[in-house]
Amino acid sequence: MGRKKRENKVALVASDGTRIELGALHAERLLDMGPKLNGGYTLAPDSGYAYDEENGLRPVSASKRAPEVTEE
Repeated sequence: MGRKKRENKVALVASDGTRIELGALHAERLLDMGPKLNGGYTLAPDSGYAYDEENGLRPVSASKRAPEVTEE
């Protein structure tokens, strides 16, 4: 028996605030369905992933996730 391959988890948020973490493939399939058919789930802002219909689900680099705010 070999080791089970580690799968990346993606955080999704429903319109009512419910948060779930799913494997990347399952999350992409759910997002492909659209919010009307998938229970209102969208990608969580802090998930580290970006999704669009053309390119699907892809990781976002740390520098692109949240711009740093500087106060003067």
